[in-house]
Amino acid sequence: MNTRNAFAHLPLAKSATITITNKEGNLVWNLENISTQLDIMNSSGEIKKKNTKELIVEYQNVLAEVNTYLESYFTHSI
Repeated sequence: MNTRNAFAHLPLAKSATITITNKEGNLVWNLENISTQLDIMNSSGEIKKKNTKELIVEYQNVLAEVNTYLESYFTHSI
């Protein structure tokens, strides 16, 4: 959730350029011009510096995991 909040609430306009294209039904993320660190608040309320690229990759992985789970859930519940 902290990673999601970082991307939802931090001013990222000058921190990274991410282009997303649809290649035959699959989303392809291209990371460009990434700043090295972002300030992230952890669950204890402490501000920590995190590697931007690692956060983006982590977010992509969690997003893919959640999408896979939801697709499986809705496929089996219908």
